[in-house]
Amino acid sequence: MARLTKKETKLHQQALDLVHSDKPLTFDEKEFILQNYCGDGIGATGAFFTPADLAWDFTIDSSSTGRCIELCAGIGRLSFCQYIRHKPRHITCVELNPEYVAIGKRVLPQAEWICADALTYACSESYDIVYGNPPFGNIQTSEAVKGRYKGSEFEYKIIEHGASLADYGVWIVPQGSAGFVYSGAQYYDRRESMKYKKFTEQTGWTFEAGCGIDTSIFKDQWHGTSVVCEVVTVEYKM
Repeated sequence: MARLTKKETKLHQQALDLVHSDKPLTFDEKEFILQNYCGDGIGATGAFFTPADLAWDFTIDSSSTGRCIELCAGIGRLSFCQYIRHKPRHITCVELNPEYVAIGKRVLPQAEWICADALTYACSESYDIVYGNPPFGNIQTSEAVKGRYKGSEFEYKIIEHGASLADYGVWIVPQGSAGFVYSGAQYYDRRESMKYKKFTEQTGWTFEAGCGIDTSIFKDQWHGTSVVCEVVTVEYKM
C-alpha cells in the first residue's frame, strides 16, 4: 500500500483504538472508523474501501427494506449506509479478511457477519438484493469456483455468484467492465469492451446504469488509488 502520512497514521490508530475499546460506539465514531481505518491498503485481495459519499449515493440503487447480502463486504461501509438509510429486515455481510470482519461487527453489529470466501458462500434462504464493491481485475481464486463465466476478471466472478443468492444485484465495477460510460462523461454512452462482451455472451446478463451515479466526482476520495468506476445494476431473473 502507499505509505501513510503522519496524519493518516494517527487517524488510523485512533480508529483502531475505537474498534478495540469496550465502549458502545456513537454514529460519529462509527463514521470515523469507516473513514480513517486504512487496513492493509491494497493487500493480497486488492481491497479498496468505498468512499463515504459514493457509498451513500450507492444506496439509491440498492434501496431495499428486505433481506440484503453484501459480498466482499470489507469493513462494512456499503451495508452501514444501507442500514442507516433503508433499515432492511436483515443484512448479511460476507468477507474473507477476519480483521475486516471484526471491525465490521463493531461498526454494524446489526448485520450477520460471516468470515468466508464470497465466491463459495452458499445459503439455503434467498435474498431480495445482493450488492458489493468487489476487488477488481485478475485475482487468483479457488479452483472450486466454477461458473459460466470463464474469464479472469474477479468482479465478474463475484457478480455471477450473486445470481445464486438474489434476483437483483447492484455493484461497483471499473468503468471498463460496465458496458457503458456515464461517470465523467457529458452523456450516457453504451461502450462494450471485449471483456464485457465476453461476460454477457457467457452469462446472458447485461448491466444497466440504475439511477445514474457519476462516480468521477469521488475518484480522489479513495485511499491508495484514484479510479473512475460505474455503479451497475443487473436483473438476474428476467
